[in-house]
Amino acid sequence: MLKHAPFFLASLAWNFGLGMTWLAVPLYAYAQGLSNAEIAERIPAETQAVGISVMFSQQWPHVEALIRAIHAGRPDLPILLGGEHSTATWSYLLEHCPEVTICALGEGEGVAVDVADWI
Repeated sequence: MLKHAPFFLASLAWNFGLGMTWLAVPLYAYAQGLSNAEIAERIPAETQAVGISVMFSQQWPHVEALIRAIHAGRPDLPILLGGEHSTATWSYLLEHCPEVTICALGEGEGVAVDVADWI
């Protein structure tokens, strides 16, 4: 499912009449050598929220830096965090990274639709 997740989420968004832009951060960060600030600048101006999945805890330091860069440029933009790391450590994440608006626990597809309705 992981390699098909972007397509599933895009389909889910489309079915509920929601827009979605997929920003492939690893591609930008590693293949193109962009900084976190440069990645954050590529988020379209009309974006209403950013969702980030963190599957493994060793990814967190890199994701945290990206979250802080996004928030620095767009402090009004809600940042939604999901994935196994978010589910396991949500209390720590919300306490130590106030830039995170919401942590989705467990399967995030339904949560994504609920959050989109809230926004």
